[in-house]
Amino acid sequence: MDEADPVDREELGESLGAVAVDECTVTFRRQIRTNDVWSVIAGPRGAVGHRLIENQTLRRVQETRAVRDASRDESSRQRLAGWSKVRIEDDLSIAIRRSGRELRYVFLFGDGASFGGGSSELTSFRGPGPLERLRSALSGRRSGVRSFRPR
Repeated sequence: MDEADPVDREELGESLGAVAVDECTVTFRRQIRTNDVWSVIAGPRGAVGHRLIENQTLRRVQETRAVRDASRDESSRQRLAGWSKVRIEDDLSIAIRRSGRELRYVFLFGDGASFGGGSSELTSFRGPGPLERLRSALSGRRSGVRSFRPR
């Protein structure tokens, strides 16, 4: 399975940006029908597509965003300083980083303020290193990827 499989299956458009994370490539695309933002993670174990945020949800968040003092957002800028960032549009960027076997992502407004995010599994054979295992143990987290989908 390569990146073309989820792109064709989910009817995704052209690449908006890509980032290499270890032996995986994370590509961001918009779905042609709905304009939702997706990520396609391609690695040695295959390629997987994930919807990151629906277009109508993104527009609602951007429209209802309160005008505020941008200096309050300095903590989110500092917290995400070492993360890779991909600009999707003028008022949307996505910051990503590897955390164990997961890819963590955070949505950012154009000025760097964060407004949501999530995680997805990487298609990598590489496991977490000693520092990542220690960080996970100290955080109190007990398992890997969590899915909050209704059954």
